[in-house]
Amino acid sequence: MALVRSSIIVQSKSTPHIVRHAILLSAKHHNEYCWQKQRIGQREIVGPSSGGYHFIDSTDRPYPSLRFRADDEIIKPIREKEKGDWKNLTMEEKKLLYRYSFRRTQAELLGWNVYWKMYFAYTLIWISIGLGVVGLLKHFSYPPQVPTLSDEWKHAAMRKILVLEKPLPEGAATLYDFENDRWKD
Repeated sequence: MALVRSSIIVQSKSTPHIVRHAILLSAKHHNEYCWQKQRIGQREIVGPSSGGYHFIDSTDRPYPSLRFRADDEIIKPIREKEKGDWKNLTMEEKKLLYRYSFRRTQAELLGWNVYWKMYFAYTLIWISIGLGVVGLLKHFSYPPQVPTLSDEWKHAAMRKILVLEKPLPEGAATLYDFENDRWKD
């Protein structure tokens, strides 16, 4: 039996295994991992571990050190039958053995993520919050727009330049119609 104390495994015979790594919450949920201390319970240890006994479905480590589910009255007779010839097992029994050892198949593990809509919604929420903050800052914090950037100011400045150039025989003033206040065609 082991206790986790600041990520160091301490062996003890009086307490059950306590795991600091991710443990699956349930086969029904897609919210897969619970990042807190979890008890191994009655699950069988089937292989070596790297730092602590834990179950995690991953493509990096396809064979976890624990079985996914503990043995119960449904699987015990099939486990005894498993020790014999596998030709005597039906396909349903083989699938049941697999599901007691692993949560998902490799095809399910590498398949499409069902949470893409949630991730997309969270992204849109954060973008809208950011745009709202920018709008509030622009409205309440930034100074008003400088009058020299308005179209009226630009038009008046251009007209003033053209009026000053009017007596010249060449340049932009020769292309401007001062009576209609627009450029000549």
